[in-house]
Amino acid sequence: MKLLRWSVCMLACQTLIVVTACRSSALEPKVNPIPARADTQQPAAQSAPLRVEKEIRAAAMKFAEQFNRGAASEVASHWTVDGDYVDEYGQRYVGREAIEKEYENFFRQYPHATMAITVDSVRLLGPETAIEDGHSTLEIWPNPPMFGRYTAVHVKQQGQWRMASARDMSVAAPLQEEQMTDLEWLTGHWQAEHEGVLLKVVCRPIANKQFLQRSYQVSKAGKVIESGTQMIGMNPLSQQINSWIFSSDGGHAVGIWGTCQRGWRIETTGVLPDGSITTSINYLSHPSDDTLVWESTGRQVGDQPLPDEEKVVLKRQQIQSDQAKGK
Repeated sequence: MKLLRWSVCMLACQTLIVVTACRSSALEPKVNPIPARADTQQPAAQSAPLRVEKEIRAAAMKFAEQFNRGAASEVASHWTVDGDYVDEYGQRYVGREAIEKEYENFFRQYPHATMAITVDSVRLLGPETAIEDGHSTLEIWPNPPMFGRYTAVHVKQQGQWRMASARDMSVAAPLQEEQMTDLEWLTGHWQAEHEGVLLKVVCRPIANKQFLQRSYQVSKAGKVIESGTQMIGMNPLSQQINSWIFSSDGGHAVGIWGTCQRGWRIETTGVLPDGSITTSINYLSHPSDDTLVWESTGRQVGDQPLPDEEKVVLKRQQIQSDQAKGK
């Protein structure tokens, strides 16, 4: 099926972290406030880094799944035969066999340990070399979660990316209050308009300021054509900010937030009304107190990659209350 533009609701949601959407050629495409680029193909220079990033991110998710099953040999298979691993205590293990033995000992001691991984970045150094940076949360009940950061050097061998070297480092637990405070600037009324399509977003704290609720509405010629609601808050299990969004067409998505050089980086996975899976990497920044900028990259519906979106810029609106107006 020929893929059309992402729907407005998905753009609005992840500007405020969105579910992405597309429609088949048999359906009427919805109006989008941001026009599609004429070039629907990614430049060749960009395709390799994006492909590598996708493969390494998938390997990281598989690593976590195998770790959570206590499968020591499968976890160790992510290293090269002569790869090395340095744990958070500075202990070094050289060779896949030694690494597997260490994981066997760990799983024997902590049979119910679970891990969550978030990949922060993947940098392609050459056709067969890449560096992955990320952070992790380790749960060993009933102990409190342990947090760490890692760096892994990957090499491609026989079509598979494997770690030639990996380093773990412990970090202090993030403070929920501090992380949510960093997002207080989102509170307020925001607006963007393009070719007669108006996007309005209202964000407010709820539940004793534990969450932010963002509601959006897209209209044209005074008629509402899309709407939805998003909740943003701390996930107590992973100690990361998550977002949950629900759109008026029945689509929904979950986003995992982390800070980056651009501002906030959100890895989003969604489900369209027809059951199709969508993924994207989105960036949210505020160059000024009254400006919000959203960018979307790495977009995909099912197995079909889509080109990056153009930036969306929203401006803060000064809304006076009835009391302030003297009413």
